[in-house]
Amino acid sequence: MGTNYYLHTDFCPCCGHPKQKIHLGKNSCGWKFLFHKTSNIKDFPSFCGVIMNGLIYDEYDRLISTDEMLEIIESSMKEKDHPDVEIIKGYNFLAAEFY
Repeated sequence: MGTNYYLHTDFCPCCGHPKQKIHLGKNSCGWKFLFHKTSNIKDFPSFCGVIMNGLIYDEYDRLISTDEMLEIIESSMKEKDHPDVEIIKGYNFLAAEFY
């Protein structure tokens, strides 16, 4: 069982609904956090830059603070690496869809 995380951006000025939801990655018990590698998320520093440009929500629509997101990632670093992923400076990245 795991939880997906999304960055909500470009909010409608009328209703506040996000016009864009970017999949950031997934946290699964027993595994390191799995980052969704995109043209904007290439490594951990670029991930940190991206998450500053919106609001983070989990798949259950709970608002997650930036500090909480980084804590979730940090706490998973002692877990196993995912198979068949690109490991960049100890972090697991996957360029394919994996919701």
